[in-house]
Amino acid sequence: MKVSFALLAAGLTYKTVSAACFSEASGYGCCKGCDVAYTDDSGDWGVENGEWCGIPDSCNGSTATCWSLPDFPCCTGKDIVYSDGSGDWGFENGSWCGIVPDSGSDTCWSLPEYPCCTDSNTPVMEEDTLGKWGIENGSWCGIKADNQVTTKPSSTTTKTKTSNTPATTTDSYYNKNRKQSPYPDAKDSCGSWALIDNVCCAEYCDNEDSTQGCGTCGGHGSAHCKVVDSFACRSGDRGYDFHEIPTEFHYSRSTHFGLTFGGACGFGLYQVCGSDHNYTGEFATLCTAFCRAYPTLCKDPVGRSYRGNFAAPQGNYYTQFWGSLEGDQDNYLSCGECFEVYKTKEDGSDYKPGEEGYQPPVLLSVIDSCPCSANGKWCCGSEWDQCQEVNNFKYGCPVPKDSIHLDLSDIAMARLQSGSSNGHMEAGVIPNKYRRVPCPRLGNMYIWLRKDAGPYWFSFSVVNSAGYGAIAVLEAKDDEGNWIKMQRDPNYTMARPQERYGVWATPQGAGPFNLPVDIRLTDGSGVVVVAEKAIKSFTPPADSIEGYYYIDIGTNFPEIPFPE
Repeated sequence: MKVSFALLAAGLTYKTVSAACFSEASGYGCCKGCDVAYTDDSGDWGVENGEWCGIPDSCNGSTATCWSLPDFPCCTGKDIVYSDGSGDWGFENGSWCGIVPDSGSDTCWSLPEYPCCTDSNTPVMEEDTLGKWGIENGSWCGIKADNQVTTKPSSTTTKTKTSNTPATTTDSYYNKNRKQSPYPDAKDSCGSWALIDNVCCAEYCDNEDSTQGCGTCGGHGSAHCKVVDSFACRSGDRGYDFHEIPTEFHYSRSTHFGLTFGGACGFGLYQVCGSDHNYTGEFATLCTAFCRAYPTLCKDPVGRSYRGNFAAPQGNYYTQFWGSLEGDQDNYLSCGECFEVYKTKEDGSDYKPGEEGYQPPVLLSVIDSCPCSANGKWCCGSEWDQCQEVNNFKYGCPVPKDSIHLDLSDIAMARLQSGSSNGHMEAGVIPNKYRRVPCPRLGNMYIWLRKDAGPYWFSFSVVNSAGYGAIAVLEAKDDEGNWIKMQRDPNYTMARPQERYGVWATPQGAGPFNLPVDIRLTDGSGVVVVAEKAIKSFTPPADSIEGYYYIDIGTNFPEIPFPE
């Protein structure tokens, strides 16, 4: 969200002129308002109607600088949605806007990572380049400039420093350059798969094309049985930490795997139901009930097919390691991220609208994983996939090094091949191009609350998240007012990280969390949203779908404009 004026500075190298509006001498008009976007030796510049203009002398500095121009307007209100190095950001009329600080305003400079201290007498425990820090309720907080009581740090407070941001042993904020730790020792955890570097991994026959396992070349340990590099079977470690959505296109190929309510993300009926597909059997019964109960979760964005379109990316994209998050191995799941996928020609070129073979792209969401161990043919990534029979695709096998495999729902695959969710799928694998895109803002986020929830334990999945799509940090407020970090379901085999279940759960020993419960969500880009009174009841209403209790939490992340 940084606003760059580098090109502007290069173009505005004019001499100072003595006129009521200096910019007229350089071919620019005078501003009608006083919002300053940029200052150079000539004077103060603004942006109005998409054009640069000079700030007239009559302003006399009467209006505060609108620092977010020209890329974003300034807000009319003061509600902070996100803060970064540029300043505080709001969201108004469907667009990001910069919040102009009031003179002498009561700014909480430590947001969004840490709150400001509430007690005016909180002692200063440490000072760094950001400001002065105190501790309340066992967590760091920023001390505002007018509240500073200096004291010597307590000997009971253990501290580690990373990237000028304070951290304690109980509330770590890690450096993004922190490396993934080795996986713990694993024995007899992989069944028919290979164990390498303590993770279960695929193996293949190097004297055959398109093999899955080594059953045809002598089995484990035989001369022609090769094990895939453990990089393909661990959590992905590519440095995806908290960056903006990368919207460049990549080329790959896609298979399809049907429909499922049991995806690894733990979304249940969400994103499976809601399309114009002719569901049958249990899918028809449950999806009809789901869309009747939650019509918002079955709605498509205008002009795009979305519901029913989902994917399982290769395992080391599904689960990732981020150095800036707590945890030493798989601490981020891509659940909820959105992609736009096009079917291409075999040589990677585009079909043109109206051309035979053209179908509109699909917008889809990640709800499942395609582990390398169980899908060595397709889901181990570049250099390791074993799909050599796909030799007529330019980007078929192997996929390009910076691309991933997306295993699609039958609905998404049918739409890409026929234009209809009920259409014929002639091919089992198709060439494609894809890109990450923002997820649409279709109403509020919901949580799927699991059974047996109560004041001392509950778990849920978050669905329908706008913008970045995936949740990186989730917290619940306990009865003492502390934000307690929830954790991904810990009940999984560490040797199989790509099978990790996406549900969030309260940590052991936490609580009580008496109703109503507030929750705080941080997405993968660092934007924070608080849902007050998100959980008002642990008991599903009598008319809810058995086993599928979804709760509207009353808020969502701001919508991010869809790229051209």
